[in-house]
This record gives sequence, C-alpha cells and structure tokens, in this order.
Amino acid sequence: MMMEKLVLLFSGVMLLAIVLSFARIFRKAGFSGWWVILCFIPIGHIVLIISLAMREWPSLRDIKEKTPEVDQNKKTAITEEDAYELVAQELAKNLLKEGLWLKSKVQTTNTEEAKTKYVELRVRSILEGGKSMEVNLYKETASQLDDILNIDPKEEARKIIEGLNKT
Repeated sequence: MMMEKLVLLFSGVMLLAIVLSFARIFRKAGFSGWWVILCFIPIGHIVLIISLAMREWPSLRDIKEKTPEVDQNKKTAITEEDAYELVAQELAKNLLKEGLWLKSKVQTTNTEEAKTKYVELRVRSILEGGKSMEVNLYKETASQLDDILNIDPKEEARKIIEGLNKT
C-alpha cells in the first residue's frame, strides 16, 4: 500500500513537472501556457501539433517586426569622393584589407607606391562592389572607432592625402 502511494506521488510530481515545462515552452514561443490542456484531451495533442506547425509564432513575428528588411539587390549610389573618404578613414585607423595590401605591394617597388596603389585598388573595389550594407558597416565601424580613439578623421585623412601627394 505504501509503495502504491509513493508511485502515485512520484507520478503526480512528474506529471506536474512536465505540464509546467510545456506551459513554459508555450509562453516562450509566444502562446498562452493554457495550450497544454489540449494534451489531456483525446486527439488534442494532434490538434496542438498541427496548430503549432501551421500558425505563425508570436515570438518570431516580434523578431521579424524588430528586424529591418534589407534589399540585397539595391545598391547605394556611392560617390568617388565618399569612397576616398572611406579609404582615408580606414588608413587612419590602420584597417587595411590584407589581401588588397599584399596585391598593392606585389605590384609596386616601394612602400609609398604601395600605399598609393592600395588606395586606388580599394576605391575601385568600393565603387564596384559597394553594396549599401558594406558601406554602412564601414562607416559605422569607423564612427565607433572615432568615438573610442578620439581621432578627427578629416584631419587624419588630410595628413594621409598630403603624404600621398608628396610621393
């Protein structure tokens, strides 16, 4: 008799734990926790599974509403001046594209020529493949680095351009 009571108590505790766990899962998915009652109705669990599979989950809908849509085919009309400014900011913060830097070094005989060649290649790569997300990412990164390093990008760009013009 004692063993039966223990088994019944254990079964009740396990059932309660499972019901509370599923209720919590439903709430995390954005549904009411009361959906768990369908599990106790004959054929209810099948209705529950089909309903969850076919409906849009509220939690995913919230994420979609907060995430801005990006048109991958839309390109930003970036001017050549913007491209040079972006490259100047990258150079001021020593954010070189290693592969492009190596290519410019291979194509030239000294470091000053390599810098000039790098600027040419980098500007061309920005103008040819400058999708809006890439450009915005560079500008955002450069702006964050400005805040961290307290560097005036226009002043640094002017110094770099003056140095390039001297060669």
